[in-house]
Amino acid sequence: MADMENRIKEIRKDRGLSQEQLADAVHTTKATISKLEKGDIQLTMEWMRKLARALECHWAELGEDAAPPPKDEQAMLGLYRGLSDQQKKFAHKLVSTLAEPDHDLQDGDDTTEDHKSTRNKNTG
Repeated sequence: MADMENRIKEIRKDRGLSQEQLADAVHTTKATISKLEKGDIQLTMEWMRKLARALECHWAELGEDAAPPPKDEQAMLGLYRGLSDQQKKFAHKLVSTLAEPDHDLQDGDDTTEDHKSTRNKNTG
């Protein structure tokens, strides 16, 4: 009998992980993961943190009421996961810059043209 519905199985499958792989990542058994997914074991904050770290999601996403991220965010996250550590650092800096309040890109802006004209002025 399930005590608490959750999205562990859904998120695990989205990540392409087996119960055994997730169990290895959180240092437990496949049987425990199965019980957590079914709600047979209470999903404590400690479990949620361990699972969230292994599943690369926020712990709140594991609850039944949590809506999955939009498809475009899921796609971006999938791309991010395929990056090297160095690429992830660069991506983080880039996104942080874009998220700054004074950074206002509008649709159709072509910043590469701005950079080319600046570079040509500096070299010409």
